[in-house]
Amino acid sequence: MVVYQVFSRPQLVRHYATVCSEATLFQLFTWCLIIIPPFFIAYSSNDFWQYESSYREQPNVRYTRQMMVYLSDNNPGGDRAWGTFPNFVQLLDPTTIIRPLVRSREIDHNRDGRVDVFNFTLEFTLDQNQVVSGIRLLTFFDVQLHTFSYVCMQSLAYVSTSWSTPCTSVWIGSELHLRQTEPIPRFGGFYTYNTSLINSDSPHAVDYDFRTILSNYYQRNVSTMLTNIHDVWSSGQGNTFTLQLEITVPEQIVIYRPGFWQLIKFAWIQYVAIFLLFYVILSHVKEFVFDNQIIRSIRHNPLKQRKL
Repeated sequence: MVVYQVFSRPQLVRHYATVCSEATLFQLFTWCLIIIPPFFIAYSSNDFWQYESSYREQPNVRYTRQMMVYLSDNNPGGDRAWGTFPNFVQLLDPTTIIRPLVRSREIDHNRDGRVDVFNFTLEFTLDQNQVVSGIRLLTFFDVQLHTFSYVCMQSLAYVSTSWSTPCTSVWIGSELHLRQTEPIPRFGGFYTYNTSLINSDSPHAVDYDFRTILSNYYQRNVSTMLTNIHDVWSSGQGNTFTLQLEITVPEQIVIYRPGFWQLIKFAWIQYVAIFLLFYVILSHVKEFVFDNQIIRSIRHNPLKQRKL
C-alpha cells in the first residue's frame, strides 16, 4: 500500500520566563553574539568599507592649439625654440627662434563625438649646416569626464627624445593616460584643475621653463601623461626636419570615491552573510538549551494542551 502526505503544519513551542531570570540573560547574550561579532569579523576583512572604486570611460579630449617645442643641436648654441605663447617667444633670442608649419588632425574612429587619435605634423626649415639631434615638446589639452562627476581640467602631454646621429624626420606614437594620486568625487563637479598651466601674461622666463611647468603639473592629484612611447626616425641631413606625433586616447580606468548608498550596499552584503551563519548556529544552540531545560523556562505546547 502506497502512503503519501496529505497534510502538514509546524508545531510552535513557546518558552516563557520572567524578565529577571537566567533565561532572559541567556537570550540577551545569544542575541549579542548574533549581532556584534559578525560586524567585527566583516570589518576586519579590510573590505567592509569601500573607500574607492573604479569604472572605465574614454575622456573627451580637445587640443587647445597651444604648444612649446625645443630642437636640440649637438653644436654649442645650436638649440632652437618656438611656442604659441607670445611672451615666451619675446623672451627668446631672435636667432634661436624657428617657426614651424604646424598641422593637426583629430580622428574619431567610432563616431561617438570623442577624439580617438590626435595627429600632429611640425615641419621645420633648418639653416645651412644645422642638424637636429633631439626634441622636447609640450602640447596642451582640455580633458573632460562625464560618467559620474563632471570633471573638467587643463592637461598637457610631454615628449622628450634624442638620437645619436642627425635625422631628417621622426615619428612618435604614444597614448594619453590619466594619472591619479587620489580618487575623484562620486557626484557633482570637479573643477580644481580647470586653470591654465602657464601664466601666458608673465614676462618672466622661469614661468616658461619646462622644469618649472612639469614640476608644478605633477604635483596635481589628477593629470595626464604619455605612455607606450615609441619613435621611428630617419637618419640624414637636409634643409628640413619633420616631426610627426600621434597621440591615441584609449578608454581609461577612473578611480572615484563611492557614495553613501554604494558603501552601505557592499557593507550590508558582507555583514548579512556572516550574520546568517551566526543566527543559524546559535538558534540551534538555543533550541537545545531550552528543549532540554538546561536553563529553566516555562514551556508552552498548544498541541498537548488541546489533547488534554
